[in-house]
Amino acid sequence: MRIATNLILLLSCIYLVWLSREELKPEQKKSDSHLLQDLPWETFQSLKSPLQNYAIHLKPTGPELMVEGKTIPIRMQRFQDYLDNWLLLPNPQLIALEDSREAYGFNPNPDLIFEFQTEKHSFSVGRMFLGNVFVGYEKNQVFLVPDIFKNNLLWGPTQFLHHSFYSEEDLPYEILRIPLFLNEKTLILRANTKTSSPTNWITGHRLLAVLSTLGASPTLREMPSDCQPFLKTSKDKMIYGCPEGFYFEPGVFYSGGEFVQELLVNWDLFFLSDKLEDYLPQPLSELVKIKADSGLYLQDGEEHFLKKVQKLAQVKLHFSWLFDTGTPAQMTLYYRNGHKETLTGYRVQIHSRPHFAMLLKDRVLVSFPLGILQ
Repeated sequence: MRIATNLILLLSCIYLVWLSREELKPEQKKSDSHLLQDLPWETFQSLKSPLQNYAIHLKPTGPELMVEGKTIPIRMQRFQDYLDNWLLLPNPQLIALEDSREAYGFNPNPDLIFEFQTEKHSFSVGRMFLGNVFVGYEKNQVFLVPDIFKNNLLWGPTQFLHHSFYSEEDLPYEILRIPLFLNEKTLILRANTKTSSPTNWITGHRLLAVLSTLGASPTLREMPSDCQPFLKTSKDKMIYGCPEGFYFEPGVFYSGGEFVQELLVNWDLFFLSDKLEDYLPQPLSELVKIKADSGLYLQDGEEHFLKKVQKLAQVKLHFSWLFDTGTPAQMTLYYRNGHKETLTGYRVQIHSRPHFAMLLKDRVLVSFPLGILQ
């Protein structure tokens, strides 16, 4: 019995010694901590690039790029995309510098400085080493990241610019170059694609679709010569149309791309609705008969009549300036209430396919393929 008691006391002493040592150990750093993610982003103020001489300041209205003496608003999502390149890096494992900064390929000054309300953190991107890239943190620490991340860590100022000057936040746009066929002195393009014109066939949805997908290449430069005012945003920013692209105040030029050239040349056509129904007095769903002088004859009750009328309602019209016309043609639409509408135009070939083309404002051909009715 005494032996058992002594053994219990001995084990208790060993446990107390072990427990006291555990309490004296320094607290282990959480395994899910991340150097970049743990920065005080809630107090972030600015990003500076001494290497490329630009800065981005976070304002209440959004981030602003400061470069070459200009202040250019940029989109928050674009800025967040760049920050994610850093925040999503594999968890940095810091080690002390064992040589000069130049030996790691670092510049004398940091490449990036993240500024927060009460602190700053600087980073440098150096040379590759065994499939990795050295990244310097502050003055005397370094960590490695896979080289596939290198090009994402250092952006030039134009990489923060969106591929299009269009932004829903800038709507409504005031149209400064009024289409030739309109008598209105002012035209406002709104977010719901409607314009200030009461005419159904004047719409903005095609223009907005093109502006949002320009795919142009933004550059920083002065405004070229021969530029004319095109749009004025709700923030009183001017957008100019130039021979080779668009100039957006205060110093961004969007050049290149077929969409840009098409928009500049055929600007007036982009305000025309591409729906046939917008040019008609009644909905196409009320049709009971279609008759054309080419021999085409469709009547309600026939097989596929409703399907063909539906295709006519859904087809996107083709637009072109009047140069050469085809054979004169007519098409008469008969409605359920007894009304009939005769469309006068031409049979033309577009991309080797027969189309029915109507003449708008004596200079624009609006056409649709006849094949959808056959």
